[in-house]
Amino acid sequence: MTLVSSMRDKNLIRTGRNNSFQVYVKKKGKYVKLGKPTTRNNALDLGSRYVDSNPSAVFKIVKSNERPVFNKNAIDDFFAFNLNKFRAGRIMNKREQKFTEKEIYRIDTKGEKEGISIKGIQKRRVKKIFDL
Repeated sequence: MTLVSSMRDKNLIRTGRNNSFQVYVKKKGKYVKLGKPTTRNNALDLGSRYVDSNPSAVFKIVKSNERPVFNKNAIDDFFAFNLNKFRAGRIMNKREQKFTEKEIYRIDTKGEKEGISIKGIQKRRVKKIFDL
């Protein structure tokens, strides 16, 4: 066990099993797991922060049966402050809920601009010119 991993483990608190959520982010058409199962608010913060700083536009939280890991250093309510940037998708079943970044907020941070390709930038310009 290294010093970094032991310091990281001290900031994690394990809570009850009944309310844990896993975050999945859509990358190139497939959902990719992001982080460990955590509480609902932390899952929303983690997914919204990732989607806001990367070209991905969709994330979902899925109810998990594992014990949630709560990072006490990650309390910042990012999702609550940026609630107007996201819209909630239809709830297909009771276990998962999707959130999508609104079109006007898609490419607004440095990380998103770096992650988009030249072809994507040209396509966005054409779309903006012709109002498609």
